[in-house]
Amino acid sequence: MVKMKLRLAALALLSTFTLTFGVLGCSQPKTESTEGALKNDQKVVQSEGNEASEAKEVEEKEGEGVSFDITATYGDKPKLTIQPKGLKLANNVIEHEIDGTLTKAEVGDLNGDRFPEVYVYITGSGSGSYGTLIAYSSNKNKSLSMINLPTLEETVVKGKKGATKPGMAAVGYMGHDQFNVMEGVFTRRFPTYQGKDTNANPTGKTRLITYKLEAGEASWQLVPTIIEEY
Repeated sequence: MVKMKLRLAALALLSTFTLTFGVLGCSQPKTESTEGALKNDQKVVQSEGNEASEAKEVEEKEGEGVSFDITATYGDKPKLTIQPKGLKLANNVIEHEIDGTLTKAEVGDLNGDRFPEVYVYITGSGSGSYGTLIAYSSNKNKSLSMINLPTLEETVVKGKKGATKPGMAAVGYMGHDQFNVMEGVFTRRFPTYQGKDTNANPTGKTRLITYKLEAGEASWQLVPTIIEEY
């Protein structure tokens, strides 16, 4: 077992590895995050023998007495596993098939109910680096419900000021998403492309979409409130 500090991308060199780091709890309505260039001490475990064995990444996130073990397993069928701990009624393992790499996880309390949400970011393979969000909210620390992020085609800002039409948020989009939990909001940021731009050289502006978390009929919803460019 070796302890070291390193960036997540460097871990592709290992056959099996484990990352473990903690985040301060949400006893106050606030958000603590760990940035993509991981800065905490990380425990890295490399298996001996078969170099072709599946790779695993594990992150531990904590908030309000509840923690989340987040594991990405890479093999023939890449899979993300979320193991909640500390919930009063249901701590069932949650599994998702993924197309990409686990790049970041954050704990937040965007709706200010003093119970945590967990946000996991997957970056797709290929030049587009398309982002995927997998997120869950604690139901008063009894169980978890999924959080839905609308597609860009579905993303519409409502209201008299700054209202947008369906499809506008997707204009010029070719991937390279950056997701973040901020103070009370969730953000999605990406470059925009024009005309004959190549994927490696966008010439448009950067688009930033800000969302708030609201309760929906069947699940929690990230509702867009502002779309801006700079």
